[in-house]
Amino acid sequence: MLPLSQKAHMATAQFMLLGGPTAVIEVGGYRLLTDPTFDPPSDYELSYTRLRKFGRPAVDGDQIGPVDAVLLSHDQHFDNLDRAGRAFLRRAARVLTTVAGGRDLGPTLRVWRRGQQPR
Repeated sequence: MLPLSQKAHMATAQFMLLGGPTAVIEVGGYRLLTDPTFDPPSDYELSYTRLRKFGRPAVDGDQIGPVDAVLLSHDQHFDNLDRAGRAFLRRAARVLTTVAGGRDLGPTLRVWRRGQQPR
């Protein structure tokens, strides 16, 4: 528990769960989106199996509005970044992800490391 003197400096946060790993977080004047998954129910054919998505997100990606950053835990699975989620990344001001995710997603993402401040 924080001392009372530190509680006065805490920001209020709002969370809107959109489904699966996808949520909008508003805190300290920033809008963040986690692991964008906006595809409608569909199948994903992989070389070794078929994945099936049964549910829709609460809202479509084009209903989200602008975000300051996407927080992407990883890009290797459709349940954390699907086709419509990949399209959404192009509209985001920033995408914060792993180094491997930055490599996989291509040259449109600027890579920075821990300790560096994004510009």
